[in-house]
Amino acid sequence: MITRDGPQKWANVHVTAKAQLADLIQIDNSVPLGTPQPKPLEALRLVAKDLDAVVQQARQQGKHVRALGRAGRSATSPSPTDGWSTPSC
Repeated sequence: MITRDGPQKWANVHVTAKAQLADLIQIDNSVPLGTPQPKPLEALRLVAKDLDAVVQQARQQGKHVRALGRAGRSATSPSPTDGWSTPSC
């Protein structure tokens, strides 16, 4: 599932890297309320499809996207991304 959290300031968990993001995009294996949870391999396929959709949209808009890792533990700044970032993959 893709969740867009919009523009915001971002800092990693240790506050050693900071950036202003145009959009913070969450991608995870959750499903809408009332929808059965898919089997693990199907969940992985759905997450990969969502990630591909974000990358394709960024490409179409001439943006860059960068995965930040779980819980904001990225050690480097996402600033080279033109502001789009996906913290959960």
